[in-house]
Amino acid sequence: MKKQFVLAVAMMFNVVFGASLAVSLLSLYLNRTGISLASIGTIFAVGAFSAAILRLAIGVLTDKFGRKKFILAGIIGYIAFALGLVAASETAHFAALNLLMEFSAAIFWTAFSAYFFDIIRKGNEGVQIGTKNVIAYASSALAPVLAGIIAKSMGFNYLFLISAGIIGTSLLFVNSVKETAHVKGSVSITDFKKEYDDIIHIKGFKTIFAVIFLANFVWTFWYIYMPIYLDNAGMPLEKIGLILTAMGGIAAVMQHPMGKFIDIKPAKWILIPGFFAFWLGGMVFFAFQNFYGYLAGRTILGVAADASWWPAIGIFARITPKKEHGGGWALLMSGAAVAYGLAALIGGWLTQYFTIELILKGSGFLSLAIGILMFKNKFLETKGTAELKKHHIMHLNHRQGAHK
Repeated sequence: MKKQFVLAVAMMFNVVFGASLAVSLLSLYLNRTGISLASIGTIFAVGAFSAAILRLAIGVLTDKFGRKKFILAGIIGYIAFALGLVAASETAHFAALNLLMEFSAAIFWTAFSAYFFDIIRKGNEGVQIGTKNVIAYASSALAPVLAGIIAKSMGFNYLFLISAGIIGTSLLFVNSVKETAHVKGSVSITDFKKEYDDIIHIKGFKTIFAVIFLANFVWTFWYIYMPIYLDNAGMPLEKIGLILTAMGGIAAVMQHPMGKFIDIKPAKWILIPGFFAFWLGGMVFFAFQNFYGYLAGRTILGVAADASWWPAIGIFARITPKKEHGGGWALLMSGAAVAYGLAALIGGWLTQYFTIELILKGSGFLSLAIGILMFKNKFLETKGTAELKKHHIMHLNHRQGAHK
């Protein structure tokens, strides 16, 4: 296996695992410090909205000036975020730190995504993507259960320090990054306008943008407010971590079979069951009101998260020209970030007037309606990755910057 690939994946593992330790129980931690649900929603929303704008700039800049310096800046930002959590105590502190985290995620993942699929070589693209995705999901799956154990036995401050230390080890791999983009000496507003104007007019891009936006909007309610719900219900931290881990574990196992299924089936016949599964997972989650019911519901939600996302990303990879990899990915992920911010803000406000359970169930019915509306969409009958050419293979890691 190519050395560049191995080193890139090793760097990614440390960033994903370290950052996931810090953020997997963050909403629960904020709630325990006495911050209101509305304020928690605002904290997450401000960071997401701001990073969405930054990501658009980074997408073009990394295409023009190279990947390495942006990868380094993102890692340093992640470390500062984790260390800052130790000293933070007020809503304003956490808002600023979440803004830093979102900026760091936008910078790192945009640059790393472009670099990763720059180094893929013809003949074993699928194997490399599948291997990378399994490692990414496995690392993000391992983090929540360990975060719960560390937080319970040692406290959250030690959790954040350990997170910073693990992310810091990824700095050892930055020097291995070889510039793969044609570095341009300057960039103008015209460059930005032209690249994004071209991307927006790619046939089918707006449809894919809408699918990703809606999938992240629905998922965000569960990502932020489900841990708080379980904590308020008296669930021990280590069990909450295990429930969160279930989704990542299922996602890791699903990567190869999901990719094969996307190759042979029209996208919407995977997307529609995916959105339906959001509703089913929510119903199962609340049906039994015990650890095993929560675990089963969360597992179904993990399947839903992948099935409502990957087929659309597969089409996006096929229709995006190589010269616009950075900008195209940045625009798509900016939409996902705005969806995340809106759901965080709306969820925080609604939970002040209604119960978290009602809001989570409502997101399930919303996803059911989205799935029904997809039946008539002709463009989504396109297969996701069967016709990908070597320069169209995308870095398909979707929510590490956070979230999701």
